[in-house]
Amino acid sequence: MLDKETIEKIVQKFVSDHFHSQNNHPYLMALTTLLEQLYNQIMLSEREIFLQNLQESGKTKDKANGYYDRHLATSVGELSLSVPRVRSAQFRPHLLLPPYQRTHPSYSELLKALMSNGYSDAFLDSFFNSLNLPYSKAELTKIKQDLMIKVEDFKNQQLPSELFALFIDAYHTRMKIKGRTKNICLYVIAAISNEGKKIPIGFYIIEGAETKEKWLHILNDLINRGLNKVVLVVSDDFPGLISAFKTLFPKADHQICYVHLQRNVRKNMGKKDAKTFNYELKKLRFASYDFETALNEFLALCERYENKYPAFIGYLKQRAEHYLAFFKYPEQLRKFLYTTNLVENINRQIERIRINLGGYFQSPEVLEINVYLQFKRLENGRWRKGVPELKARQYELLQLFRQRYELQL
Repeated sequence: MLDKETIEKIVQKFVSDHFHSQNNHPYLMALTTLLEQLYNQIMLSEREIFLQNLQESGKTKDKANGYYDRHLATSVGELSLSVPRVRSAQFRPHLLLPPYQRTHPSYSELLKALMSNGYSDAFLDSFFNSLNLPYSKAELTKIKQDLMIKVEDFKNQQLPSELFALFIDAYHTRMKIKGRTKNICLYVIAAISNEGKKIPIGFYIIEGAETKEKWLHILNDLINRGLNKVVLVVSDDFPGLISAFKTLFPKADHQICYVHLQRNVRKNMGKKDAKTFNYELKKLRFASYDFETALNEFLALCERYENKYPAFIGYLKQRAEHYLAFFKYPEQLRKFLYTTNLVENINRQIERIRINLGGYFQSPEVLEINVYLQFKRLENGRWRKGVPELKARQYELLQLFRQRYELQL
């Protein structure tokens, strides 16, 4: 875990390198958005607590009355906050600075804590205590519960009925459940829409090992939430996923992550052979082939090693069309479709947070809030405006979708 002095240096260096010259840097935008979301949610919870306390005391009746804008400076940029109001004008969030103060070290401290530790109950309690905010234990619990309501809304949101590509990945970790630390699996799902935007889809935390049955449950839940047409699904090489996708999304292509293929080669072949095989795989990935040509090249490569590694090469040949499905799509789109990196990047962030939290997550709620914050950071940061290469080919994406689903009716 990084100490406070190291985190301070990292933040200050990042700010000096990027902030003053690149106010619209996507990472800075994502960090400020993360702070905005936390502060807006906490202030909204404060208003609810204020109104509830009034109602219980019977002193007066009051009602929520919209919001007003407030701008505050931080080390990574300006926060645009929506401050909740009440009709009587007697409410002012404790979290908000005095009327004429526009910056405070606490905002930077919150950012550093999120960067180094992620979210935890202890982190939130410590942050509130550091600001000397007059919250009771019940009020702090209410604020945390409101954060969980946001998480539940996200987990159960209605999904688009049509998507271009769906990316899924499972992350194995440890979590404390009812006083015992157990193995759990975090299933993370994101997508590329037909409009060329990367979008969050959802996540699932399930106790025990990753299984085909659990994936079937998850995929059926996506369908129940509205998803029914996908052009391409991208996953790792977990057993059973090929048949699961074929059953639930029969018209979708299935791309098995090309990076996972290269990892499997290193695990199952001798060092020298694996190096040569992966070198050929790398050349193949960048080749301007159509699908049939790429498939023939891959099978020819496999045959060179079939006598030496018959079982492993036989396994690769059975899955060849799934390793190379991305060759069915325009060259300019392939770099977005050959790997599960879109969701693995989220899992890597969660892994860093797990290490900083002491090796495991203290509760399902702690893990859920951290995953939710990572998704919101991306959705309102790097993913907000879409990927230029994808958006520029929006027409092609739509045509590919129509060819798959409308012209085959």
